[in-house]
Amino acid sequence: MKKTSQQEKRISKIFHIVMFAYLVACFFIMNAIYSNYYESEKNNIIDYAESTKLFINTKDIKTLNVDLSDIENESYQFLKTNLVDLKQSRNNIEFAYLMKKIDDRIYFLVDSEDPDSKDYSYPGQLYFEATPNDFEPFLSKQTVVTDEISDRWGTWISVLVPIVDGNEVVAVLGLDYDAVSFKQNILNQTLNYF
Repeated sequence: MKKTSQQEKRISKIFHIVMFAYLVACFFIMNAIYSNYYESEKNNIIDYAESTKLFINTKDIKTLNVDLSDIENESYQFLKTNLVDLKQSRNNIEFAYLMKKIDDRIYFLVDSEDPDSKDYSYPGQLYFEATPNDFEPFLSKQTVVTDEISDRWGTWISVLVPIVDGNEVVAVLGLDYDAVSFKQNILNQTLNYF
């Protein structure tokens, strides 16, 4: 009777060890798959943002004064229309906007929001929540995908693309994706893998 009890304990212990090892292995496999899908989705939003920047004319940007007078500027209105269309072209883009760095501060030039919206950023509005991620494309002249960042509008994963004229970054195109939806989409792809 004692031998049987000891064997059952041993078998139970082995079973628990095997199950634990299996769960650890599953965790690492799912993490690797999630990371792979995350990188793929990140590359997709980079490719999309970089392709759309080709339709932004630096001459239009250079005519802007970075203040409320821009609202009457034809170039502002043209850029605004393009950003609205850009946002509507993909239902997962929450905000599309152009920013400019002046004296170590970042200002909004134009955004995709209706002026009556509480989320509207007027031309010349200071982006006082700007993080080092937001400054990166101005400095490196490279596209950046931010980590999850929160500001007054929500929590985002953003792709920031420098608009370069000659050797100067005249603006940065930003596309914001809701962080929860972005990560949920990747998690769904990961779970669908199995």
